[in-house]
Amino acid sequence: MINIVPIAGRHAIKTVSFGLEWQDPLQEDLLTFLMALHAKVRDKLPRVTRHEEIPLKVVLSQAQPEQEAPVKPQLASVTFDALQRNGEQEWSLVIQRNFLAVNCHVYTRWNEIWGIGRELLTPFLPVIARERDISVIGLQYVDQFRVTGSREHFRASQLLREGSRFVPTHVFQLDDLWHSHHGFFEKLTEPTAHRRLNHVNVDVSDTNDERVIQITTAHRALLDRPAEDESRLLNSGGEGELHHYMDQLHKVNKQFLCELLNEDMCNQIGLKEEQ
Repeated sequence: MINIVPIAGRHAIKTVSFGLEWQDPLQEDLLTFLMALHAKVRDKLPRVTRHEEIPLKVVLSQAQPEQEAPVKPQLASVTFDALQRNGEQEWSLVIQRNFLAVNCHVYTRWNEIWGIGRELLTPFLPVIARERDISVIGLQYVDQFRVTGSREHFRASQLLREGSRFVPTHVFQLDDLWHSHHGFFEKLTEPTAHRRLNHVNVDVSDTNDERVIQITTAHRALLDRPAEDESRLLNSGGEGELHHYMDQLHKVNKQFLCELLNEDMCNQIGLKEEQ
């Protein structure tokens, strides 16, 4: 006898991430400026962590190189975060050279979580949009389910919908560990012209003597016309293309999960209800 348990009880969401990407990497001075904006989110993300790197210089000449001063580490990325009582992250904001991501590990309801995520993005978005054209808007969910009881008796049909287009039919015949990684593009015109890259990855693994099924669903909107104006993405009322993209990607994510999970699990976690 086994039971499939969503990691959070009422839902299975371990992490949700909101992301922005651009082509030209940020230089150290701009990263430093963005790090100085921490004061605007300090109340929600009090901790700051710098990540540095040492540039690698490759010399192809056989001649004896001239003596050079030691290379100083450069700022490569920065993380602002808040911790839960158990020491794990609650929220985090990561800025690297080519992307910014806000990550939530305490999911409640979409409107509440996206409202906080949007608020955390707001101080940084105008600076990045002025310096770099935003070319990708992304949303990623990580859902987890635990198997209680005799884990070797777990079968894919106890969690997943047979006939789903997101996993091969072969997985429903397996009685051991497996993984399935599937991705595809779609061409769309709303809210602006873009291609959407969807990833649906399912991993069945044994962790700490427990069988865990992790489902990662990621959706990236690759904009035909990168956004160079922050007001186009996010206006003073909290609306704009960024809001509409995120809301659209959230709805797509729910649709995909409804197609991937079986009816019993959809009902158990209220997937077809408004969240």
